[in-house]
Order: sequence, then C-alpha cells, then structure tokens
Amino acid sequence: MLKLFIASNVFDSASTWSALMLGSVEGNPIIGYLMSLVGVVPALAVKMLLVVLVGVILWRLGLVRFLKIPTYALFVIAIINSLQVVLVVSM
Repeated sequence: MLKLFIASNVFDSASTWSALMLGSVEGNPIIGYLMSLVGVVPALAVKMLLVVLVGVILWRLGLVRFLKIPTYALFVIAIINSLQVVLVVSM
C-alpha cells in the first residue's frame, strides 16, 4: 500500500503540474498558498517529501492501512486533473 500511496501522489503531482501549466488553478488551498510563496515545482517537491515522510512513518508504525482511502482519492483526483489536461489540449 505504501508504494501505491507514493505512486498516487506522483501521479497527482504530475497531473497537477500539467493542468497548472495549461492555466488551471490548484484546488488545495494549502498547496495553492505554498505555490504562491515558492512556485509550483518547489511546492510540489515539498508535498512529495511530506507524503513520503508520512507514508514511511505510518509504515514503520504498522499503520499503513490508513493510507488506503487517501491513495484511492488521489488517484481519482489525478484522473480528473488528467482529463482537464486532455480537454484543454484537444480544444
């Protein structure tokens, strides 16, 4: 589950970056604020570092099962981001 959690976050970050480069707006207010302070790529890098840190901590504590719902939710969000990119590019 830890690998899927990290993969879903990588997919989310990549699709978010793609959507933002095409003029979309970040939906997460915390990440959006961080992006306004440091830029898109550094904010996504910080997000990924935090994701890996939280995932590894939960894995080490034997609580990796708590990553199941966030993992699936992020895959859905990443798919929505990707659909936005496809729709904008195809117009």
